[in-house]
Amino acid sequence: MKRIDLLRSLDLSSFIALDFETTGLSKVTDRMIEIAAILFKDGEVSDSFVTLVNPKTQISDTITNITGITNDMVANAPTEKEIVEDLHTFIGNYPLVAHNMKFDHGFLEELFERYNFPEKSNQLYDTLHLARVTNFGQPTYNLGFLSELYNLSSEGSHRAKKDSENCGHIFMHFVDEASTYPLEVISKCVSIMNGRDYFNTTLFINLSNLYLKKQITSKGLTKSELNINIQDNKFIQKSDSSFSFPNVNDVFGETGNLSDTIPKFEKRNNQIKYIEFLDDSIHQEQSIGIIEAGTGLGKSFAYLYEAMKYAYESEENIPVVISCHTKSLQDQLFYKDLPVLAQSIGNPISAVKLKGRANYICLSRFNWLISEASGILNDEEAAYLLPLIFWLEWTKTGDLEECSGFTNSRNFRIHKMIRSEPGFCTTHICSKYNGCFLGKVRKDIFKTDLIIINHALLLSDVVNPGLLPPFKTLIVDEAHNLIDAAFTQFSQNIDFALLKSNLLVCQPKFPGNRRWKNSLNSFFEKIPELKNNIIDIDQSIDIALDVIKIFFSRIAIEYGNRYSANSPYIEKIIIEDINEEYRNLPEELRQVNIKLDDCERYVIKLCDILHKSDLEKDKIKELHLNSLQKADSLHSIIQSFRFLTSHHDSECVYWQEGMFRNNSSSKNTLPEISIHGAPIDAGTILSESLFQNINSIILTSATLQVNHSFDYFLIRSGISRIDNINTNFSVCPSPFLYSEQVDYHQYSGNTSLSDNPHGIAELILKCHKKLNRKILVLFTSYNSLNKVTNCLNTLKGGRDLPIFSQIQSASRYGLLKSMANSKNGILMGTSSFWEGIDLSGDMLEILIITKLPFQVPSDPIVKAYSDKLADHDMNPFLNFTVPECILKYRQGFGRLIRTSLDQGIFIVLDNRIVTKRYGQHFQDAIPVEMQMFSTLDSLIL
Repeated sequence: MKRIDLLRSLDLSSFIALDFETTGLSKVTDRMIEIAAILFKDGEVSDSFVTLVNPKTQISDTITNITGITNDMVANAPTEKEIVEDLHTFIGNYPLVAHNMKFDHGFLEELFERYNFPEKSNQLYDTLHLARVTNFGQPTYNLGFLSELYNLSSEGSHRAKKDSENCGHIFMHFVDEASTYPLEVISKCVSIMNGRDYFNTTLFINLSNLYLKKQITSKGLTKSELNINIQDNKFIQKSDSSFSFPNVNDVFGETGNLSDTIPKFEKRNNQIKYIEFLDDSIHQEQSIGIIEAGTGLGKSFAYLYEAMKYAYESEENIPVVISCHTKSLQDQLFYKDLPVLAQSIGNPISAVKLKGRANYICLSRFNWLISEASGILNDEEAAYLLPLIFWLEWTKTGDLEECSGFTNSRNFRIHKMIRSEPGFCTTHICSKYNGCFLGKVRKDIFKTDLIIINHALLLSDVVNPGLLPPFKTLIVDEAHNLIDAAFTQFSQNIDFALLKSNLLVCQPKFPGNRRWKNSLNSFFEKIPELKNNIIDIDQSIDIALDVIKIFFSRIAIEYGNRYSANSPYIEKIIIEDINEEYRNLPEELRQVNIKLDDCERYVIKLCDILHKSDLEKDKIKELHLNSLQKADSLHSIIQSFRFLTSHHDSECVYWQEGMFRNNSSSKNTLPEISIHGAPIDAGTILSESLFQNINSIILTSATLQVNHSFDYFLIRSGISRIDNINTNFSVCPSPFLYSEQVDYHQYSGNTSLSDNPHGIAELILKCHKKLNRKILVLFTSYNSLNKVTNCLNTLKGGRDLPIFSQIQSASRYGLLKSMANSKNGILMGTSSFWEGIDLSGDMLEILIITKLPFQVPSDPIVKAYSDKLADHDMNPFLNFTVPECILKYRQGFGRLIRTSLDQGIFIVLDNRIVTKRYGQHFQDAIPVEMQMFSTLDSLIL
């Protein structure tokens, strides 16, 4: 169907695309500074209303940085009072389109109301929501990215005219794309949104009516222009019976298999040495092989080769597990490296990419939610379901992360209602959907050669064994992150909201449990005791919520003075002894424990009642499994509460986190407080529950050594405490010639440059003007990053720099994409940019580290471990703080050179490397001789 005919059939032959630039986000207190309303007719721009507006208030530097609109530019512009009538007339009754319509329509309504113009009733369409629905797999949904996706120029973005024009064009693309789906998909959207006063509802209703009018049901009205590439989480390659696994030189040698597969493949002696080490270590009983492999070695191909070879030769039919920390590496291994290597070798191999249960959608729970949505979800929440409906037409894995249109909205409440949970997907409840997605992949992992997972799932299996099948061989890449991942996994936390949500899951009368409650109610006559039990559960949870609210309110009153009402950050307060901490709240704490016991007792009784019943076995079985899952969840949260409030464990650190919300200056405002706990030394759990329970383990990374020794890693990971195990070590240096590929400039002045935002900004500007190359600037805090960004905009020429700054709301992918498309971009990032990004060639030629990445010493886990070392007469700074910093510093340096052809400039602005005794350790960590400069003028580039 042609676009012009489609638009006419949907009453969209004419529409207006809107965009406003404003002084801020509040429709009440902020004002418009630029207005653009572009009229489209039959798919083309027909007319426009565009003007700057004098807001009669100052435009902040932040807004000027975003929009480029200055106070001087609007000084002689008309006021809103002078343009409101013309705007009201221009808009008329046309359908309105905007990117984030909630924002633009809010300002528009407020403007008309302020000057007593009649309220408009135009049909409203939101391209942000439509983008999430029709382009469910995109990494970001800002207007600039979407414009480039559809080959529209984003030059001039963040100015109203350009943004509104692009908005109108991508809107038509989204209408086209929605029309490619069959009637069943569109009808599901209508069933969720019909009767709701929300953007785009009219579009789906009109589309549905058009399908019915044309009697088209099984296919769409148009053809998709997107290349949607949804991959599987299973990999299978078969081979004939005559196959013999090739040796390492046959694959990685100069004329080996890979030389035929990979252009410009080069033999790397250290890569072969790496494989030989793995082969020796893996075939030893009760062994741990620890090997550092420099950047560019090709270690992923190396350990995949060894894993495939081991699986092929093994007669036990037990999988090899490969674990990594980042999603990017997990995807690289499974979708890129594994297929290339397997094709090159030609071996029979099967592999599965597996994530934790909560990553997968449960079709039973999702369809239950759709059927009950009208009584459970508000309009905005209901709209969040639409991207999932479109995505389910494509997905092979059920991995919710594929549907960024849903996950980027960060609606944790809905996520919790549709994700797979114990009792679902692997039980009778989901038999209708053949185990949904998790059930299928869980079957696959018991009959595969390789399982590729992340550290979080590996450590979850330590806490809750049974998530993975039995295995004897484990390869851990990015092993330097394993300890931090362990702290995350082994930590516990609790607050009022978390307790409340877990209790409400168990309460039949809670609206989200309507289906469960109705099923229970249907057995009241046949199981007389059931009705009273349900009443008991409802009442006990109501009472428990009351006493829990009192408990957390009393904590806020008792300890509120520990927190600053003016702090923009969450503050952490260490609890020295939890028994002493809550001594002043004995009755409140006692009441919470009593009432939680009551809740658990009644929920367990429900499970017993259902278990004993022999009525309608399938339905009772489903109810029983569902109730058991709720009971288990309740038990876990109760155990967490008691662990954090009642029994002090000397091997753990406890703390509270608090922050004032909203009216921080009000005398009556209390902080929101949560309670946390974690092991002081995660190495104890790793050594006892992971390392000693697996026959052969390989731990590898580009950064495991500190001062050319593995000692720190051995101590921190707990391996040094394990007896009766063979520990093997090796180092395979990078093939890169760093001394020839890198120029290292080290600031050595007497005054601190790291804490001088203006000085850092001047250095960045100098580098850009002098060299005009792409720059990555690494910071240790958002505060410092924001100060430097603001300083750059005050320097002459600074406002014209192509800066991609990791400010709040900026997506990592979007920043990297912008950097890739820029000829001379400046990427400024914090923690997540120190590792896990690959900017090879001219993608990055200058790396600036503004400050050594020391951990925050007051962080509870950091302080507790430091105190533990001090108690053992060890220097925590030299034995913990410095080594941790060196590892992250080495990761940061590793961003610069990614191939043997790369050339780069490395600039470090922290003079402590030169002025402090411990600075020598950082000098030794970088394989390049430094050139020192003491002033900006003395920096010779």
